[in-house]
Parts: sequence; structure tokens; C-alpha cells
Amino acid sequence: MPAAKMLVVTSDYDVLQRIRTVLEAESITVFPGYSHLDALTLLNNNEFDAALIDAQVADSRTGEPTFAIIARMANGFPRIIYHPKTVKLNHRIADIGEVLLNQLDEESIRGALHYALSHHYSGAATGGISGIEGLAQIPRFKPGIVNSVWSAEEVQTFLTLSRSLTEVLDLSDVLNRVVEAARDLTNAEEGMILLPDGETDQLYLRAKVGIEQDVARNFRVKTQDTLAGYVFKNGSPALIGASGPQKVKTEYFVNSLLYVPILLKNKPIGVLGVNNKQRHDTFDERHQELLLNLAAYAAIAIENARIHGQSIKRARELKALVDASEQMNQSLQLEHTLQTTCDQCVRVLNVNDALIYQWNRENGSLQLLGRNRRQLWRSGQEPLVPFGQQSKILQALKSRQPIWIDRNDQSDDVKMLESFGAQTLLTIPITGERQVLGALLVYYTIPPVNAPTPEILGRVRQLTLDSVLELAKGRDRNTGPVFKNLDDINALLEAQWSEVALLAGETQLALQAAVGADVWLDATISALNLENAPDLRYLLETLSPLNTHKADISNGAGARAILEQTQNNMLLALPLAQRGTGWGMVVFGDSSHDHVFSSRELDLARAVVGQAGTALENAGLYSELQASLQELQATQARLIQAARLSAMGELAAAVAHQINNPLTTILSDSELLLEHSQPHTPQYESVSAIVRASKRAKAVVRRLLAAVRTVEPSGFDTVNVIATIEETLALVRPYIEREKMRLHQRLPDGKLPPIRAIPGELDDVWLNLLLNAHDALTGRPNPELGIQVEYLPARGVIEVQVWDNGPGIPPEISEEIFKPFFTTKPPGEGTGLGLHIARQIIDRVGGAISVESMPDVGTRFFVSLPVLR
Repeated sequence: MPAAKMLVVTSDYDVLQRIRTVLEAESITVFPGYSHLDALTLLNNNEFDAALIDAQVADSRTGEPTFAIIARMANGFPRIIYHPKTVKLNHRIADIGEVLLNQLDEESIRGALHYALSHHYSGAATGGISGIEGLAQIPRFKPGIVNSVWSAEEVQTFLTLSRSLTEVLDLSDVLNRVVEAARDLTNAEEGMILLPDGETDQLYLRAKVGIEQDVARNFRVKTQDTLAGYVFKNGSPALIGASGPQKVKTEYFVNSLLYVPILLKNKPIGVLGVNNKQRHDTFDERHQELLLNLAAYAAIAIENARIHGQSIKRARELKALVDASEQMNQSLQLEHTLQTTCDQCVRVLNVNDALIYQWNRENGSLQLLGRNRRQLWRSGQEPLVPFGQQSKILQALKSRQPIWIDRNDQSDDVKMLESFGAQTLLTIPITGERQVLGALLVYYTIPPVNAPTPEILGRVRQLTLDSVLELAKGRDRNTGPVFKNLDDINALLEAQWSEVALLAGETQLALQAAVGADVWLDATISALNLENAPDLRYLLETLSPLNTHKADISNGAGARAILEQTQNNMLLALPLAQRGTGWGMVVFGDSSHDHVFSSRELDLARAVVGQAGTALENAGLYSELQASLQELQATQARLIQAARLSAMGELAAAVAHQINNPLTTILSDSELLLEHSQPHTPQYESVSAIVRASKRAKAVVRRLLAAVRTVEPSGFDTVNVIATIEETLALVRPYIEREKMRLHQRLPDGKLPPIRAIPGELDDVWLNLLLNAHDALTGRPNPELGIQVEYLPARGVIEVQVWDNGPGIPPEISEEIFKPFFTTKPPGEGTGLGLHIARQIIDRVGGAISVESMPDVGTRFFVSLPVLR
């Protein structure tokens, strides 16, 4: 007895497996049909003893359930309808030949099959049939009565396509197979699938056959006022036959066309279409029916491919997060961690730009610390770089030669350097055979040591031209080669980043692409003031995200400022928290699209930023630890030096005492000799010289002893400022003039009011200032220094100025010079305590000390001392 055959129609694989397990245990061969079309095809080509049909399977064109259609075509054929209780049944089940099955356990399946056989085929005519064994005695359903309209070739095409679509999960492959089947079924010249781009009201070509490459390159159709747009928006097919050439899109006409919607759960997800551009063959309703069935297959296959693609994408994202965490925590150097974090943010989220800002709570600003950019702008959205008549960019374009620009230039381009945090800009003209096309802008935050050689410049020009040619392809351009070329340019020129800009008129350039990365730890780039950006302050204080785009009219001042500064169209700013409080923020930018980031991208960005916060916190703690260790080592070295100086002071005092005793004897004896010598004699002159030299030596010893003695703070007394200055000048004048330096002094003739100070301390102030001026003039041409005193009665102070025409003090250290142990002198030549001690002395008397300095002009210290009234 041949094995019984049973058709099982269901689109649910789990349902099929449960039924197959029960039936095959009874030696029943199961023929699965996964769709309405599969069921009709199997019935048309095979003989079956019974069928089990899922009530949810239906004709995609009419929505009529498959079990109802089979009932009309196979009366008397035993059928079991699987209808779960959780699903509403909108079609009446026939009374004859059908049994309802609600559950898929083994007992229910067996019971439904026995009931169908024993009740629907019992009677006098057959003598009664019961049990599964009776299947062999039931008249089988004969093929050849279904699909009488479709040809065998058409059915075979559908069968082949349905099997092939179950084998592939790549979306492009699925679309190409569907569009090939569409052309084969309709014998059309051209076939296409149009899908929405998700951002604009346009459908774009995702798969094609028979359409020329040049046409397909920019094939986009708006959903407004177009035939394909009507099909997509309304979900209804469009069939146009021999009614003259039809416009598909601008300057693209066809003789006949057929568009059908690709529906997924009754929602259009695309358009499947065929055209006859040259031939005058027309399409009919039969072709429309074929394409509608094909579109139903395509919808399921597209959705499966998308789900599969999303699974692969999420797996890649997870791996990217793991890799990013490893990379960001690879080093504890803050500079390296910042750069790596920006790199990973760009890579993981596949964005064009990533920036890290730090919140400076003291001055209420956001300081840019690091950035990685790989930007490419769409046509019509390029940022513009204006240049004036004084611009060196204009000079480079006119001369067709590279030109360097730095912050010291008197050029219109310096503001651009300052806003980007760059020190130097190299402008390389992009030239064609007869004209200048634009410029390559190469930025340096650290100026290069050597200029590029002609060979390197030649290679850079070729890479730039290759990039321009790739950019000229429009929508078909490949970002990979452009970014690779700019990476190579940065490496060849040892630059931080570079930009390709094309001429857009006579006074501006339009940026096309920008690639590079840098870190700013010395705050050389201007900060963003949060007083003018309350939206960003709210983000930092509440740790909430900011997800917006350029066209959003509700953007706050901070969002607009960052979009303008970064030259992006989309912006996602996430707070960077450390220990639960806002530390800064990470900004993700996109220059290629005009929408907000999706929720999936937001979750992914949060994960990256969380890892970045941990990595940056670890690097910051390590950096602080290193700085503390270096400061401790420096302090220990300074203490050793201070101890050495203290010992030298004590030694100087001991030596001064030893010298003072012989000097006293010499002075006393010489004065006695002078008394017994006759004036105007050689002996008198010689003894007088001895007395004068002895007195001078004794004064030097006295001042030396006064300088090294310890004075209690309580020893304040009235002090004559002029006297302290004259005593100090007497001590240092020979030392200064011996170096061929001119010493100027301007002291008032009249008596000045006294001040209250510790005797001897002001001498230390003048001594330190004069010796510092002397040291600054060493090796300088025409060295001059001076000291001048002026009484200002209106202010009640005596102002003392000590000046020199030396190299000056750099502005960045003008506030550091009064800190203890700060010195610019070589090791072993300075302690860094002189100016610190001078400020302490001036503060003790209630005065003030300040400094004014200009590079290569000189330095002037101002000391104000309040007088006694």
C-alpha cells in the first residue's frame, strides 16, 4: 500500500514541525506549502489524500483565506483547518469536509485527523472509513484544476524564486533576484525596485535590470506628484499601456509601465516596477497579478533580509564596543586616551565627527580637548570659507604656489587659525590644465620643523586631484578613497588635519571634505561660554542628551554654536560624567544627513560615552598622580637647594666675621698713621687710600652680615627708602658695571616721608630686582638697567621702578614668576625664591608689586610702598 500524502499549508515553521512529527510517525508523507501560492502550485502538480491548512494563510491580492479557495476547488477533499483560539477568524468554515483544530499537541492533531476521516467519509457509498489507515481508500485530490490562468513557466519561476529567496539573506541579493524575476515574468525591457531613503520624500533605485548605468546613477523619484510616488503612498498598483511615452522622472520616458507596491503588513515598503522603453509591447492585468504575487514574496524576503542584516549589525556593534573599550583603556596617558576615544567614537557610531569637551566650572566654559573628523558634505550644503583681498589664501591661488600662514601674520586668515586652535596653515592650490580649481588647506597645531620637499608636494597634489575627481562623481562618489587620500596627505605633510575646498566664486571656497584629528591640552583653542548657551549648561547639570539637527528651529544657542563651529548637519551631545557629576560632554556630528540620531544610535552612543568616561577618569587620575610626583621631586630638589643656600649664607656670615676683625685692625692702625702724617705728602696720600679702602670693605661686610641675619617679624621701624636703595646700589654697582652694563638711577633730591618696614628687608627687594635685571641682560647688545623713585602724595605712596631693556617675560608666565621655586634660569643658577620673597616683603609693609613686559623691548617692575602719615 503506497504511503499516504498530506498537504500542510502554514507560514509558521514551528507549526509545521509539530504537525510533521505526528504525521510522519504514522507513515504519512508531508508536503509543506509555506504560502498561498505554494499551496496552489503543490495542488496543481501532485495528488494528495488530505490537507491541513493554517487559517492565517491567505491570498495576498484579495485577502481571502487559502482554506476557502481550496474548498471551492476540491469539494469532498478532507481538510483540517488549524485555527488558534488567540486569532480571530473572519471567514466562515464550510460544513462539509473541514475539521477545526485549535491546539497543536499530539492528541489534538491525531483526534482532528481521525474525526475528519471517520465523519466526512463514512456512509453507505463507501461502507465507512475510520482511522488513519483509511486514507489509502479515500479518492485523492487530482492535479490540473488549479491556476488554469498561469502558464507552467510562470509557476516554475515562482517556485524557483521562492526556493532561492529562502537561501539568501543578503538584501542586495534578494532585491536583484526579485527584479530579475519581474522582468522574466512580464517580458519587460527594464525592471527596478525603488525604496525610500528614510530622510527625504524620495524613492531611490536599489535594484535594477536593463537600465543603463548612467541613468541609474542618479535615479531618484519624489513621492510627490509622480506615478511611483502615488503607488508607494496609496499602496495601489499603476498600469499604463499604449498611451504614448510616459515620464518616469525628469527627461526619462517609457512607452509602457507597470508599478506595484511592495506591502508588508498592508504597509508599503517599496515599489516593484517594469518598463518598456524601446518596445511598444504593453502590460495587462495578468502581468499586474503576477507582479503583485511577486511583490508579496519580495516583502517577506526583504523583511527577513533586513532582520538578518540588523542581527549582523548588532553583533558588529557589540564587537565594536568591546574593541573600543580595549583601545580606550590601553593607555593611561591623557593625550593618547583623548585621541583614541575620539577615534573610537567615530568608528563605532559611523559618524563624521567626534569631539570631547571639558566643563570648566570656574569660568563657566566648555573647552575643546580632542577631535576626530572625517567629514564629507553633500552638494549644496558645503560650508563656505570666505577670503578677502589681504588673505594669503588669495595670494596662493593667484600665484599657484604653496603659501604658509601663521598667527603672527598680518592676514585675514589669522582668525580662522585661532578659531580652529591651529598655529600654522599651509595653502596648496589645486590646479587643472588651465585654471585654479580650489585649495588644499593643511592645518598644524605644532608647526613643522622642515618644509615639505618638492617630491612630497608633487605626491600631495596628485592625491588631492584624485580626491577631487572622486568627489565630482556626485552621489556615486566613494568616501573610502577620499578619506584614504587625505589620511595619506596628513602623513606626508606631518599635519593634524587637511581640507579639500573648491572655488565658489571669486571671494570664497566651498569645503568638500575634511579629515584629521588633534588634541588640545594647552587651551590654544577658544572656549565656548556657557552663559550664552543655557541649553548646554542644562545638559551638563542634568546629565541629559541633546539630539538635534541643523534645520530644527527650536535649537538653543549652544546647539547652534556647536553646529556652526563643527560644520555639521546633525548633532548628538551626551554628558560625560565622572563620579556621578558632569565633567564634560562628547559630541557626535554628521555632515551627510539631515535628521536626528535614532534611538538605537543613542543607546550605542551612551555605551561608548560611558566607557569613555571611565577611560578619561583613569587617565586623568594617572596624570594628576604623575604631576604630584614630579612636583614632589621638584620640591625636594628645591629644599635641598634652599638648604645649600642656607649653609652658604652661614658660611658667608662666618667668613664676614673673620674678615671683619682684620679690617678693624687695619682701619684703626691706618687712622692712627694718618693722624701722625703730614698732609700733602706721599705717605699721607697712601694712608688715606688705605683708610678709604678699609671703610669700603667694612661697609660691604656690614651689608653682607645684614643680608644673612635672621630678623623677627616684630622688628618694624621707620625706614628711609632712598637710603636702602643707595646702600644696595653701592653693593651691586661694581658688579654690574664690570659687565659693561649701563646703570641709570633717578632719585629725588628732597627728603621723602619714611615708611614702616623691617630694617634690611627692603634692601633684599632692590637687590633681587637689580640682580634679575643684570641676569636678563647678559649677552644682550647695548645692555641698560635702572632704578627710579617717585613720591605720589595723592596716593600716599612711594613708587619705585626697576627696569631693563632685556628680552622680556613671556605673557604666559607673567603670573608664575612670583610663585616659590619658579625660575627660568638653568639648573644650578637660580632658586626661584627671589621674587617670591620680594612679594612677601612688600605684602608685609602693605604695598604692592607688579610687572609689565614686552618681548624684545624690556621689563619694568613697579613697587608701591605706603608712607607714614
